[in-house]
Amino acid sequence: MTRRKSDRPVGFEPALGRRWRFSPIYPLAGIAFLTMAVFGGPGDGRLFFVTLGLAMVSMFSTAERPAVSVVAGRAVLRYRPWRTPVGRFFILLTTAGATTLWYGLTGDAPRWFVPAGLILTFASVFFTLLLLTGIERHITFGEHTLHVSYAGFDWELPWEAITDVGTKTKRVERSGSYMEIVLTCPPGAVIDRSSPKSGARQQDPRGQWTVPTSAWTVEPAALSATIRFLVDHPDQRASITPEQVRAMLTPPTGGERARIALQHRLDEYRASVDSPDSKNG
Repeated sequence: MTRRKSDRPVGFEPALGRRWRFSPIYPLAGIAFLTMAVFGGPGDGRLFFVTLGLAMVSMFSTAERPAVSVVAGRAVLRYRPWRTPVGRFFILLTTAGATTLWYGLTGDAPRWFVPAGLILTFASVFFTLLLLTGIERHITFGEHTLHVSYAGFDWELPWEAITDVGTKTKRVERSGSYMEIVLTCPPGAVIDRSSPKSGARQQDPRGQWTVPTSAWTVEPAALSATIRFLVDHPDQRASITPEQVRAMLTPPTGGERARIALQHRLDEYRASVDSPDSKNG
């Protein structure tokens, strides 16, 4: 269903953020495997190259659709790995491994396809299952609290007690960086049901609760803007619908981005024209 402007509550300003992350290595490698499937190799082995090619192409990362469900009339953001490029990649890679193993066992391909297929299949199944372990993560946009649950952490932060919504960039060695959302809220106001076995706390003594955006199937800037809007507009929390929350978490389209960018430039121009310095000049 096409999102309408009215799906968002009045006053919400969508965050632009980063629409997609693009690495040319994956699609180029995928195109190379697909080319091999079309122009080279035995006929029975082409399915393997097609599957592997599609797996590589699937790593092209487009704007992620938020996985929002409705529980007791409130919007709940969940993690759905099969909607992410990495999830699609490992699912297709599992198919490629099983295909390789089958060709090796039936004799339609060289015998080394058997160990290669076993390694590829078990490795991709392992990482697929690893991704699925986070399927119970959720953020519930309640009327009175923001409930965050993931990886052994379980917090309920009262909207009225959240004093600031910030972001920071976390850098991971060999894995690039990703955004984290930092919610400032007094520890005494938070209902903390976190497991005592959790390896590390995601807060500091100042009451800053860190939410890694990689834990959800959502664009980081959209999640941050949605939380900030609900913190700043208490009158919207009781009446906001799950459909509106879903629209807020959905990244702006290309047309919306162009309109927002143009409006920002017009506002800056008008501000410069109306400034005292320009009038005195």
